[in-house]
Amino acid sequence: MGAYTWEKTKHRVGRLAGFAAIAALIVLANLRLMSPWVGTHYLFRTSDGFYARALMGTLLERLWGRAPIPLARLDALALWMLSLLCLALCLLVARFVRKRHDVSALALGLVFLTSPGTIAFFAVDLGRLDQWGMLVFLASLPLFLRLPAWGQKLWMGVVVLLLALLHEVLAVTLGCLYLALYLVRHHARFARPAGFVREGVGLSLALLPAVLLTLWLLGPARLPYSQDALAAAVDMVSEHATFEASKDAVIVQFRSMGENMAFTRRVTRTPLFRLKAGIAALALMPSLLVGVVSVLRLMARRLRAMQGAQPGQRLVLAAAVALLFAPLSLFAVGIDHPRWLATLVFNLFVFRFLFPESKSRVWTTGGRRLAIAGLIGLCVLQVVVGGITATQGPVRLTTFFLARMPGLFEALTGG
Repeated sequence: MGAYTWEKTKHRVGRLAGFAAIAALIVLANLRLMSPWVGTHYLFRTSDGFYARALMGTLLERLWGRAPIPLARLDALALWMLSLLCLALCLLVARFVRKRHDVSALALGLVFLTSPGTIAFFAVDLGRLDQWGMLVFLASLPLFLRLPAWGQKLWMGVVVLLLALLHEVLAVTLGCLYLALYLVRHHARFARPAGFVREGVGLSLALLPAVLLTLWLLGPARLPYSQDALAAAVDMVSEHATFEASKDAVIVQFRSMGENMAFTRRVTRTPLFRLKAGIAALALMPSLLVGVVSVLRLMARRLRAMQGAQPGQRLVLAAAVALLFAPLSLFAVGIDHPRWLATLVFNLFVFRFLFPESKSRVWTTGGRRLAIAGLIGLCVLQVVVGGITATQGPVRLTTFFLARMPGLFEALTGG
């Protein structure tokens, strides 16, 4: 019995170590350290009158005081965060592979870890608030999965509120993922009309504070714009760091949702933007299609397994799938179209990994082997494509990384 337990433990550790090694290689091969644009987001503080995206800056002010912050110290903080995020993703994928105990699950996990979207989240501008939001989401899941339904609603409301304080967009992207997870886990509670109304009211009350906060951060919390006000804000934010704050980052504090939409329409009409967005979409399309097919197959199997399912249950499952595609709604309010597609890939795969109980019995052995070989080949292709798109070339990566190494080493060692 002891030998059997050790053998199982050894295989689990081996799988986890394999995923961790792959993810670490991806990160190290493609990593770019923090840009001043991202670093500026760590300098917004409520004491200066900023409220949108000001949670990190306010916490760092409490932790480090008001002394100017070197960019290398923010690099070191973000690298620790990135390590935890990488570990959390690897644990999620390893759990999925262990529970499925199927080689196709391993291939699916590799497609996600090698997706250009995953690489971009790690490699393009280390320390983005999206990465912190993903870490918060993944760290909150163990408690969420162990709570009763009423506790899950309350916990979900708290986490989505925290995500909105980090970055208002996270309330849409990861908040909808949280809601989809709840709907699928508790679809039976929506079977009867009374239960449907009761659950709808409960969810609305739990998420109402986060919704109101997000709307406030997107509107009234933004500052009145003028050239002088913007210049003064840039100077004030720059006093909190040893590097010059990015004007493009500070201007976000002055731009409301309506102004963001007008700016997005103006920028996205240019041919160069459409060309770049099209290339990024092509790079993400293979992993996006794999994620969509995997989720749709999962939901189709669940519907077939639900004998005598009520219309309310079917409606809830359809709503859950629609919620996973919420990042596409951001195409109208932000110019980061590749980022929204990458977030959609993240939502699809994380959602799929949280429901590992169903095994596919459709493919023949030969067809399964062919599909797995194709998925592994796709992983290799994605690493190459993702590395090129994320780093914008190995020469720029090398010079950028080496130029920042002395300051980063000093921050990590406390020298």
